[in-house]
Amino acid sequence: MAFRMQELPRTVRRDRAGGMRRLYPRLLRDERVVPQLGIAIRYFETKLGLLRRDLDGEALTQLLGDPKMARCLVACLGRWYRYRTRTFADVLGDERATTLAGRGLTVPRELRALAYERANQSGGFVAPGARAGFLADLVDGLDHVEAEQLLWLDAADQAVLTRVGPVPAAADVVALYNLRALETVLRNARTVRLALRGNREAVAAVCDRHGVRAAIVGKTVTLSGRQDALGSWSRHGARVARAALTLFGDGALGPGEAEVQSGDDAYLVKLDAALLADALPPRAWSAPA
Repeated sequence: MAFRMQELPRTVRRDRAGGMRRLYPRLLRDERVVPQLGIAIRYFETKLGLLRRDLDGEALTQLLGDPKMARCLVACLGRWYRYRTRTFADVLGDERATTLAGRGLTVPRELRALAYERANQSGGFVAPGARAGFLADLVDGLDHVEAEQLLWLDAADQAVLTRVGPVPAAADVVALYNLRALETVLRNARTVRLALRGNREAVAAVCDRHGVRAAIVGKTVTLSGRQDALGSWSRHGARVARAALTLFGDGALGPGEAEVQSGDDAYLVKLDAALLADALPPRAWSAPA
């Protein structure tokens, strides 16, 4: 998943000839960030099984320095670390959760509906001093602490951190960040002009499959983006990005440039061989010999 264009770390420079301003996405090209990412990964590991509210996002921002870079790297870590909403069985155990299910209570909204119904039977209001007793009497077998917890178990801050798969390596996070940075550029492009390295018919077929308009003139392929009703390029741009990345992976496209829209501003991004080599997995693209 691409980053938000406004969040992409970048450098912008004016063109000396007075043309479109140049945008340079900040890729991670050296090893200096690896120790910091290692600390960030260990931080996530210490938070496994804890609530979302226990994760201090500012700590990672301070660690990584640049707020935009930190947010993008945390988004990349989301490939491995995800928040999961707990179930009644997670809190009460399978047997007690099954008992509640037999009463038609399987998710928090059903328990809340019961609480509202009971409250409405006595005037629609439960005074703060009567709250504990009200919750204790809500469902047989639940004390007021358990009932309070189950009522809001689906709230965002109640989700617990989990890991999908093995512990990620810092190098894997760097590679994902660089790939997503390129995808962000492609997704927000008005036009992408790239060198043709493969078969014209195959390129046209991939673009047609993704619903992307492509013009092939000589050795240049131009992929065209499209604005939606709200003026955004990123919705259709997801198709442009998928088509371009597929063709890079097939070896059908080479270096070029993209005209990218960020808010009301337009920029030119050079997609040269060095950027593609850093952003794409080695097996997905190689520079021309």
